[in-house]
Amino acid sequence: MMFSLPDFSVKRPVCVFICLVSLILFGVSSVFEMPLESTPEMNMPTMTIMTSYPDASPDEVDEMVTQKIESALSGITEVESMTSTSSEGSSMIMLEFGYDVDTDDKYQDITSALASMLGALTLVPLLFVKMRPREKLTSRSHVMMHALEGKYEALLRRALRARKTVVASAIACTAIAGFLFTQIDMELMPAGSTNTISVSVEIRSGLDLENTNAIMEEIESMISEDPDVESYSLRVSGGGGGMGMMGSSSAGSVSITLKDDASVDTDTYVQNLREKTSGLKNCSVEVSKQESMSFGSSGVELRLSGPDLGDLETASESIRKRLSGMEEFDSVSTSLTDGSPRAKIEVDPVLSGA
Repeated sequence: MMFSLPDFSVKRPVCVFICLVSLILFGVSSVFEMPLESTPEMNMPTMTIMTSYPDASPDEVDEMVTQKIESALSGITEVESMTSTSSEGSSMIMLEFGYDVDTDDKYQDITSALASMLGALTLVPLLFVKMRPREKLTSRSHVMMHALEGKYEALLRRALRARKTVVASAIACTAIAGFLFTQIDMELMPAGSTNTISVSVEIRSGLDLENTNAIMEEIESMISEDPDVESYSLRVSGGGGGMGMMGSSSAGSVSITLKDDASVDTDTYVQNLREKTSGLKNCSVEVSKQESMSFGSSGVELRLSGPDLGDLETASESIRKRLSGMEEFDSVSTSLTDGSPRAKIEVDPVLSGA
């Protein structure tokens, strides 16, 4: 059954009457509490510029004053309308802005524009009359400029006499430039080769601090003894093999900078360092070349895992030899670790107390 407002009003007149009286009382109280002003203050976003020019006709005021002020104010932005009136001896210009415009900023802009106009109309002519600047015909720059103008004029005259030759030469130069443009090797983000090498060392979990330092010192000795190395920086982070750090692993990194006159290039040095560090135990060493404007690594990493270190060494060596024979790879290196062996010891409190 649908709700009907007329039926509801007829059946319940008292409720309708109470609602109507409530609305009337609420409206009357709102009218008396509403603030009213006979002349409310309104901030109109308008500005007026008034100028006096005594004893001048309206035409003279319009030509000498109004038009110049309008030209100076033409650079003011956010002006919705500009109204000007020229009368005998006075001029009035009214600018109207939008309601969201800061009138203080516009006042400063108008003041600056009028100051620049007054300076151009008064100070510049006065300084010109007082100083009387003249062009120095004997100056070197004047002589060179006029000589260049003469040569350029002579070149234009010759070009106008041989229009077909000039057009053919322009077409030929454009074709040559287009051909040379196609021969230029361009890359959107070229990878510039640098002499900086990054070495990342991952220590086997559970190894104590003494053995970790020994591994990093061995790697440091390999780098420091090389005469091609200009400088290097070494950093070690992570935990050791203490009880509170059980199962945590350490990591180290080395940044190497080669000399500009190194005996080997960066790729060869990376390959040699990979071969030197491949025999290190209890760690995994990754050597890579840093390139400018390079996002991500261009290398491929294969991880093998198994219960027998001998089988893993045989399989990794077989994969290394096969990948080394491919032209797509610059260098291939392997590293072998025994993982993170752990031992769990349970102590019987009864037997241990006895």
